[in-house]
Amino acid sequence: MSGTVTPPVMASISSDFKYRNFGLSFMFMMYAGSVMRDVFMPMITYPQNYISGANLNRDMNNYWQSPEDSNNPDVFPAIYRNASSNTTYLWAAADRHILNSGYVKLRNVTFSYTLPEKMLKSMSMEDLTLSLQVENPLIIGFNGKGLNPESWSGSSLNPSRGTLTTPTFSLGLNIRF
Repeated sequence: MSGTVTPPVMASISSDFKYRNFGLSFMFMMYAGSVMRDVFMPMITYPQNYISGANLNRDMNNYWQSPEDSNNPDVFPAIYRNASSNTTYLWAAADRHILNSGYVKLRNVTFSYTLPEKMLKSMSMEDLTLSLQVENPLIIGFNGKGLNPESWSGSSLNPSRGTLTTPTFSLGLNIRF
């Protein structure tokens, strides 16, 4: 399996709706056609680095148990103590660790309310709008592992899960006199 880490397909859609004094706007982004590397489990080749009783990846339960398992790419090789770095890198470079890095993300959504004109005149104002904006509230990744490609450095044999982009909430008040 191969591909590019730079998405060849990028698209966005945004819209702005108004109904009476209420407003709703949003923007979705989509990236597709690219790949990334998953974090491989070094405990397969360096189990001595993990403390007994520590939490391990649940995929550790799915390892080679019979000769036929070696033909199944979804089954991990048996744990190999003190493996050389070459063995570790061969496992890290396996096609099994290449994932689809496409995703759709709701980049932002804004809800707003504008006070009625009658009420504004009584307060000697031209406009008063309250808004709630949320940045990055939703991401739907196509990799099947819930990994966010925006915070992922999965282009090398030592990928990092990075730091997730957390949603940001903002309240706004726009007043014109």
